Amino acid sequence: MNKISRREFIHISALAAAGVTLAACAKATEAPQEVPTATTAPKVEEVKPTATPVPEAKPAENEAPALAEMVASGALPPLDERLPAQPMVVGPGVLVMPMIIPAYVDMLEAVSRQGQAGYAMIFDQVPSTWRREGCNSVHSIELPYVFGDYDDTTGWWKSVWMLARQSGAETIDPGLTGTDRVVSEAVMALWTSFAKDGKPKAESVADWPAYDEKDRYLYVNEGLEIKSGFSKIS
Repeated sequence: MNKISRREFIHISALAAAGVTLAACAKATEAPQEVPTATTAPKVEEVKPTATPVPEAKPAENEAPALAEMVASGALPPLDERLPAQPMVVGPGVLVMPMIIPAYVDMLEAVSRQGQAGYAMIFDQVPSTWRREGCNSVHSIELPYVFGDYDDTTGWWKSVWMLARQSGAETIDPGLTGTDRVVSEAVMALWTSFAKDGKPKAESVADWPAYDEKDRYLYVNEGLEIKSGFSKIS
């Protein structure tokens, strides 16, 4: 076997090392894999829900069973004949229930048929500031007068304001004056005397007659007076 020189050995070793390195690089370099593209889902057409129409309730369906029996017996006209054709609107956002006066008339006449006395009233008192702002008498506004809170010592007027502002009141202070005290004291006397002996009386109020065919009622607004035509109010 022929001997190789040191120079030739180094040269051969270098070539071998280079070959190994190239082979390793060739193995490490892999072909790029194809990245799958995202598939766009088919667009689903949005189906909008359809509202189920609510059938309009007939007037008779909202009538109390006792009144419906009276209509059936002929003692009372049908409900649609007892409602006003044009209900009165009070304030910017509150409607007077058109059936409330006919319902009270039914109740008062029923009491009269039983030989008892019933009394009709319209409470239209509104403190000065609220009235100036356009507020009308709203639900529960009579309660502070009934319980003597004519100077807002209980804070109840803040609760009344929650309804009064829907009817035109702009400020939380109702603007109570001496007139509210006069009305409150008269109302307290009427309520307590009625609870005591069944007859509402007060020194500052003319005789409040029981409701009868004369259709009279007590009207409360910056004072108290007797008027007629309760059943015709709408």
